Amino acid sequence: MELLIWLGVIAIIIWLIYCHYKKTTSRHTDSRGYERDGYDKLVHRNVAYRQLFNGSYAKRFGSYDIRHIDKNKLNNHPSNLKILTRDEHKKEHGF
Repeated sequence: MELLIWLGVIAIIIWLIYCHYKKTTSRHTDSRGYERDGYDKLVHRNVAYRQLFNGSYAKRFGSYDIRHIDKNKLNNHPSNLKILTRDEHKKEHGF
């Protein structure tokens, strides 16, 4: 009986690892053309936060927009991303 319990525990652990792996490796394009990860988070925002955002910005990261310099929404390389305030982003789009 104890063996069956351990087998069940091992099966649950393997399932949890698989689900985590699937979420961290899967990506899809949303209806607006932006790439999202398995947690449905915008990939370009994650890249900008991890690679570009540092303590020199005055506000929290969520209050900034991320601009794709080459306008290709699927090019999420850090060299193609620019952190802008909402007003700066609107000016770049001509609003």
